[in-house]
Amino acid sequence: VMQDPRMGQTAASALCCLPISRVKGWEVDAQLMFARTKGNAMLWNNTFGWGGAFGSQPRVDFNSQLALPEHNVVPTFSAKYRFQPRWSMQYQIMPTSFESNGNPDSAFQFGTLNYTTGQGVKSKWERLYQRMGLVYDPVLTPSSRVGLYADYVKLNERLSVSQVGGGFMGNGSTFDNDLDMIITGIEFEKCMKSPRPSNTLSCEAKAGIAFLNDAQGADLSAGLKYTLNFNNGRAGFVKGGYRYLTYKKKYSDVKSIDTAMDGGYVEMGFVF
Repeated sequence: VMQDPRMGQTAASALCCLPISRVKGWEVDAQLMFARTKGNAMLWNNTFGWGGAFGSQPRVDFNSQLALPEHNVVPTFSAKYRFQPRWSMQYQIMPTSFESNGNPDSAFQFGTLNYTTGQGVKSKWERLYQRMGLVYDPVLTPSSRVGLYADYVKLNERLSVSQVGGGFMGNGSTFDNDLDMIITGIEFEKCMKSPRPSNTLSCEAKAGIAFLNDAQGADLSAGLKYTLNFNNGRAGFVKGGYRYLTYKKKYSDVKSIDTAMDGGYVEMGFVF
């Protein structure tokens, strides 16, 4: 038997019970997302101005024109500290960096330069996505949990594009996108069954909407989690599911960026 603070009584270890960190306890995890990365950006900086000799400025596609890889493995690291029975602090970091040399499938303009079909293009997309905030669990039972969260989001990304070959080698332009936002959302986890004593299978879903700084974003995920309870408030888990992440901002009619990642993920973590 084990003592579960959510019930205030002794329960059989075979009960379908979610692993919840104790007060002053931690939950840490690492995730790998097998993501399809996509996006578009607009940066018009030449001397002709808007509507110049090249007509209306199109949005530049990350994959077909900048030749950035469409599929990537994206890591995420998270930590949560429960300082009250229903209150926790959490932190998440997602570092990414993709680069490629390729040939655009259509002509485009980015910054001060024009790129033609078949011309060598060197592109690099760097991003550091961080979240830190609070989680409150209005529903916390042995078999289910509903949490409401509000996080501060810090997003720093840079898109660099340059021409390769001839007299243009090394020339290019850079788009810096630095956002300070708030993301609010809901988390849900439900214990489904106990395949073996002290082990549990649960479903989990999270949905958050980001705003402020004249930008919009969303972070959505759903999956299944298998937990091995080690007693004394300790547990380990593996998780698999789907995640969708997007952020976009329009600075003006000649400058904007819209990015997204989506795909399956695997995750491993510990509660202690």
